[in-house]
Amino acid sequence: MAIRRGLSSDFLFLKQMRKYQIWYPEEEKLLKRIGSTASWDILLKSFPSHPYRSIKDKLQSFNIKRTQFFKKMGEEEVKKIETKDAITKMIEIAEKTKVLPPLKIYPVLPKVPKGDEEELVVLLSDAHVGHKTKTYNSEVFKRRLQQYYNAIKIIVDIHRSAFPIRICNVFLLGDLVHNDLLGRFCTLEEIESPVIDQFTNIVVPEISNFLMSLTKIFEKVKVYGVRGNHGAVWKFAAESTNWDYVVYKFIETRLANQKRITFNFPKDFFQLVRIQRHTFLLVHGDQIPMHLTLPWYGTTTKAMRWQGSMPERFEYVCLGHFHFPSIVTWNEIEILTNGCFVSDDEWVRKRLGLKSEPKQIIFGVHPRIGISFRYYIDLEHQKVT
Repeated sequence: MAIRRGLSSDFLFLKQMRKYQIWYPEEEKLLKRIGSTASWDILLKSFPSHPYRSIKDKLQSFNIKRTQFFKKMGEEEVKKIETKDAITKMIEIAEKTKVLPPLKIYPVLPKVPKGDEEELVVLLSDAHVGHKTKTYNSEVFKRRLQQYYNAIKIIVDIHRSAFPIRICNVFLLGDLVHNDLLGRFCTLEEIESPVIDQFTNIVVPEISNFLMSLTKIFEKVKVYGVRGNHGAVWKFAAESTNWDYVVYKFIETRLANQKRITFNFPKDFFQLVRIQRHTFLLVHGDQIPMHLTLPWYGTTTKAMRWQGSMPERFEYVCLGHFHFPSIVTWNEIEILTNGCFVSDDEWVRKRLGLKSEPKQIIFGVHPRIGISFRYYIDLEHQKVT
């Protein structure tokens, strides 16, 4: 979730963070040995956990004077090197991604329906894998994702007694990984694992399995996705260079042979999805400002402005980001704000004074009336409301 400060407070905050940048003895010894002669390209690669500014400050603290040949590198050149390193790592991991074999097709046997066919929509956002609290970590995420699937199955079985539901639409709304950018998105004590491990070891395999499980109860699963703010690789990189987008493409690659699953991941910050003749706008929600630490004025105002600026008109807005669920209808637009997977989130408690709620939203879409039913799935206490 985005942390908003003024420019002066940002500067003081980052300055304070640099004071506590951890340098290990082995790193200091290496820096003293090569600091005066190595190029900035080599220094940045030799100390990948330290940004340019941290290395520069450490050189000054050691009173190391660099030779004239390797004088200070320009900011633009540093940006290019760091962005290039991040993209290179993504490409290397993508090349090692294995395509899974075709999934065994299970027969879908719904009860005899009586009404018009509807489609299910599943919102999934703000998992923040890699973030640890008193009651949340990667193992808790796995359990809650399984609980989410169990609740979906129960609800679908109940509604199929009234009408057929053959298609499930999954809206991935961002912030699936927590990231490891200290001082911008997290503090050292709340990081469970590096961002590479967050998505390669947890998010990609677990959500892939979740989508494959949905094919056991639906004839077709359609997956859509928008990126969140916690997926940002670096503040100077392109906005589309985002870990959420990397996660989406990895999942799409792993499930390329699963004929019941289709994917649609645009590079825009938004996506317009047409379901049963009704249009849904998908955004993460970090584009929406809060007023008096509350999001509803921002969500309703921005929804009305987007209604006039988007390529087509929409009836519903689906977003995440704020870590507690709500459903608001404003000027004939229904705004569904999804919850999160994290419990005991200190950011929400300190910033908003609220409790982060590990809840996700699912709903059905009818061809004539739009959203016909809505459920909050409580992942912490295994309740459906």
